[in-house]
Amino acid sequence: MSKSKNSPTATTASSGRLSASDDALSDMRKLIPALLRAREQIMQHVRPVLWEYELTEQQWRILRALVDGGTCDMGELGRRSQIVPPSLSRTIPNMERRGLVARVPSGSSPHRILVSVTSAGLELFNQAKTKSDEALTKLMDDMDTSLVKKAGIAIAELLADIARANDDLGPAVGNDHVVPPRATSP
Repeated sequence: MSKSKNSPTATTASSGRLSASDDALSDMRKLIPALLRAREQIMQHVRPVLWEYELTEQQWRILRALVDGGTCDMGELGRRSQIVPPSLSRTIPNMERRGLVARVPSGSSPHRILVSVTSAGLELFNQAKTKSDEALTKLMDDMDTSLVKKAGIAIAELLADIARANDDLGPAVGNDHVVPPRATSP
């Protein structure tokens, strides 16, 4: 698939350099750390709530994914919570020991494990969510909430465009969690 003239990866025939879309590439490079900074600024208000309930950010994301989306297998849970499989495999047993989640074999395949939130996990999630919402509401009291709405819409559109671009590049790029291939011995 060829790139359009407006594509950030289009090159000029004579110089081999990026075309006028250098600005778009620069914008993308600036966007990544800006999104991380915005997330960090928001999490500064949520983290104390998580600590109060002895939850890590990953555990919080797992509980949210299970409460919002229901029981699922580990692969789907990783996609929903944006946690890579090795981290998920370390976090779930701890949550299971705490009684927050339960793992059961799937009826369709003995090798497929389903994860669900327990009643204790749901209760803890709801308590933490109430306090988290209070912290976020307090933060937003001093913010222009129309910017939050506009940013949410823009980010949703950006994610849809990235997904479309990933689909154009093929299945290996479109995966949520791309694991690099293992090096083979010579």
